[in-house]
Amino acid sequence: MLRLTFPSNNDHEVIRNKALSPTFVSLAHYISSDYKQFYKRIAEVYNWTSVYVVIDDTSVWVYTLTAWAAIEGIESLPNRVVTVKHILRNASAEIAPILDDFRTISRVMLFCGRAERLRTVLIQASELNMTNGEFVGPVMHGKIKQNGQN
Repeated sequence: MLRLTFPSNNDHEVIRNKALSPTFVSLAHYISSDYKQFYKRIAEVYNWTSVYVVIDDTSVWVYTLTAWAAIEGIESLPNRVVTVKHILRNASAEIAPILDDFRTISRVMLFCGRAERLRTVLIQASELNMTNGEFVGPVMHGKIKQNGQN
């Protein structure tokens, strides 16, 4: 018997235990207002006046939604500038121009995308000597499970 539920983060441990409830499908919820408030607050606390947002459009939709929630939160503060760039293809050649542009505009980059793409961004940033502590990079990344595999 298949039971389909939409549990929240506060559900009973039995629902979270695959051995006890192997047929549950768990769908986590996405609350954009949480992300919006988080990024608004962090920009305020650290006085980020300019934030460069990179969205990996080759990734899953949740990264794009999170990026736009962060943008809304940061832009709701006075005297904040947000620059948005998109990675449109699976080509590492796109990243160098983005990093060159970023270093002239801001010192804070918010990257929303897959971990593999983040790795490429970090390697290229290192090659451009951008890892000296001058730049800040809060990152949202992760690995989406496909077919039950990591």
